[in-house]
Formats: sequence, C-alpha cells, structure tokens
Amino acid sequence: MKRKLVLEMVLTIVVAGLLVLAYDVRSVESEILTVICVEPPMSEGYLGNYTTIYITVKNVIQLFAYQFNLSWSPDIVEVENESMIVEGEFLRRGGAYQTFSAVILNKTAGYALIGNTLIHPAVPANGSGNLYSITFLMKAKGGSLLKLKDTILHDKYGAHMDHITEDGYIQVIEVITEFPSFLILPLFIMATLFAVIVYKRKHPI
Repeated sequence: MKRKLVLEMVLTIVVAGLLVLAYDVRSVESEILTVICVEPPMSEGYLGNYTTIYITVKNVIQLFAYQFNLSWSPDIVEVENESMIVEGEFLRRGGAYQTFSAVILNKTAGYALIGNTLIHPAVPANGSGNLYSITFLMKAKGGSLLKLKDTILHDKYGAHMDHITEDGYIQVIEVITEFPSFLILPLFIMATLFAVIVYKRKHPI
C-alpha cells in the first residue's frame, strides 16, 4: 500500500514537472517576435553619394506574402527610380521559387509601397532575411526617418501573421575635403624661403 502511494506521488511530481516545462517552452516561443525592420537602423552617407538600406524580416514562420510602405523625407534623400528598389532573396531563396511583386514609388511624397508573394506551389519561407533593398541619393544635408507602416505578413492560407516593426534613420553629411598631401612640401619650402627673405631684409649683412 505504501509502495503504491509512493509511486502515485512520484508520478504526480513527474507529470507536474512536464506540464511546467511545456508551459515554459510555450512562453519562450511566444516571446520570439516576428519583426519587419530597417537595416541598419542607423545609416549615413555623404552628400551627393548613394546609400543602400535593407528591409528585413526576422523570426518568421511560413511566410508566403508580404506588404510594406516605407516613407522618408524627400527633401533630404531621394529614390531616383524603381530600379533602385530591388527584391531580396528571402522568398525566392536563390531562385528556387518564383515570386510576383509590385512597387509603387512616389518620389514627390517620399514613399514606396511594395508587395510581394510566392507563386504556388512554392514552399513558404522560415527564419530571417532581406525582403528588399532600397538605394537612396543623399540629396541635402540633414536627417530623415525611414518609417515603416501598412505592413502585412501572410501565410499560404492568406491568414495575417502577428509582427512588430522597427524604423530606421539616415543621416546625410557633407564631404570634408582633405588638404592634398602632395602640396604640403612645396608650401613648406615656400614658407621657409619667405621667412628667410623677410629675415634678410630686416637684418642686412
């Protein structure tokens, strides 16, 4: 009788431990959020040059289609044309699958609305990777928020997938022209000769 009671107690403890472990695993999984973000979060470029940023997804499961709207300050940076907006390899996985995409670029307002989907019978994508790259012309000195909005993630059944977004920021800086090093020696020689001439005029032999 005592042995049976002990076995029941041990079994109860084991079951309770497994339940706690399962709960902890689910808690950890629920804390791994899917993120659409601008990478790098902070970037900079010289005035008149080009800088590329990436729209990235992280920790996604069974992604089949997505949409996002990225906006910026058109007085500071500019996307010159749609060729500066290039699809990444996350859905296509190196060309293994085909996608269909659409890009609406509004240079005046400063935004790009982008949608992309796999074509059946493609397999949904998992993990993290680049969705798109966008190259900006550094138009004027200053800074611009790179704001993500209207973001949508779909699985292969068309169901919405929960996620958060992380915006970025881009800074345009002026080019600081360095003094040419090859001119240093000639200028030093000229300054020395000038000093000698002035000295001789003040102290004639």
